[in-house]
Amino acid sequence: MKYRVWDKVKRKFADNIVLDKDGDLIEFYQGTSDWTYLTPGECVDRYLISMCSLCKDEREQYIYEGDLVRIDSERPLYTVTYEEGKFLLQNDENAVLHDLYEFYPFQLKKVGNIYQN
Repeated sequence: MKYRVWDKVKRKFADNIVLDKDGDLIEFYQGTSDWTYLTPGECVDRYLISMCSLCKDEREQYIYEGDLVRIDSERPLYTVTYEEGKFLLQNDENAVLHDLYEFYPFQLKKVGNIYQN
């Protein structure tokens, strides 16, 4: 499984946080071999985990939960969500849903994510 971790405090994706096999977050300290488990309170208040769909867009970039995607040259943006075991493309009105896997990579263009845009 591939994932990324958004740090709400630093407002960027964390490059020193990993998930262990049980789903607990571990923080590595830059420049050292030291690490520590984060408490559930720290995790809930500070970090968001986004799963990777393992789908790629036209530029060969992985598409993650929370990414903003455009289909072909359509004007609306879709947000990638994960619901009931599926990665879905959802529009702003939460009305139109598409299964992400219905599209070929050349039809999809990742244009950002809900955290930074």
